[in-house]
Amino acid sequence: VTNQSSATISRIDIASDRVVATVAVGSEPRAITSDGANLWVANYASNNVSRVDPVTNRVVATIAVGQNPSGIASDGKFVWVASAGADRLTKIDTSTNTVVANVSISKPTEVAFAFGSVWVTTDESRVVRVNPSTNAVIANINAGDDPRGIASDGTSLWVTNFDRDTITRINPNTNAAT
Repeated sequence: VTNQSSATISRIDIASDRVVATVAVGSEPRAITSDGANLWVANYASNNVSRVDPVTNRVVATIAVGQNPSGIASDGKFVWVASAGADRLTKIDTSTNTVVANVSISKPTEVAFAFGSVWVTTDESRVVRVNPSTNAVIANINAGDDPRGIASDGTSLWVTNFDRDTITRINPNTNAAT
């Protein structure tokens, strides 16, 4: 879990409900994801991403990204970071810890990888679909009032609408929101 006020992440043993490790990362860690081997942490106030080795519980790389990274997701090969303050989605190659692309998206907040695409919520009531091979925006979907959290259940994408206390379903085959 991320601990914003202490600039750390903690590993919790689910059998005992105890914290078994705490790792210092950047300022105000907001989101965390895994690429299957490492943890990646979006650090909102330090404008970077920490790569954490879960075996040693150490930061093994720090990668600068856009201002105010708040959302992060991985497809296993790349990590995708939403930086609202920079109006961009950053693509990091996990094999080299380097930024390999930036996609211009106005006010991105959260990120998910599903159905072979990167899905980004924005502060402009949209979900943006990005082709991960070309880094091109392939759809802009109206997604309710102030979409934030985004997740897939394997058949649809689900988006929470912060200002309305509602949920929007997106069909990935048609890019239609219901």
